[in-house]
Amino acid sequence: MNCLTVEYGLDGLVSTKCDVYSYAVLFLEMFTRRKPNEFEGDLSLKQWVSYSLPGAVMDVVDSNLVTQTGSRLQMELDVVGSIMKVAIDCCAESPARRTNMKDVVGMLQKINIQLLAC
Repeated sequence: MNCLTVEYGLDGLVSTKCDVYSYAVLFLEMFTRRKPNEFEGDLSLKQWVSYSLPGAVMDVVDSNLVTQTGSRLQMELDVVGSIMKVAIDCCAESPARRTNMKDVVGMLQKINIQLLAC
């Protein structure tokens, strides 16, 4: 179900936070290499990723994105997990509960600093 369907169906209105939702779904697609329509029943891409956080990121992340081995592997997985957590926060069903883009940019900048330290 896409953002427009959810928001219009709930309140009859579409908010500007729909872009935040779409941005987050795109992140989840890129980092997992899965499409939202690949899941059956009530399971969604958002739920699948959410269930893996924080301890099982390796189970959902696209293996092509993880380049390190050994102790650096965990650092990379922590960074990817942080990015996915930001995306999950942006996918809240209620537009009012979604992180705004200004805060998202700040969070991603902090994560980038972590990544550069790897």
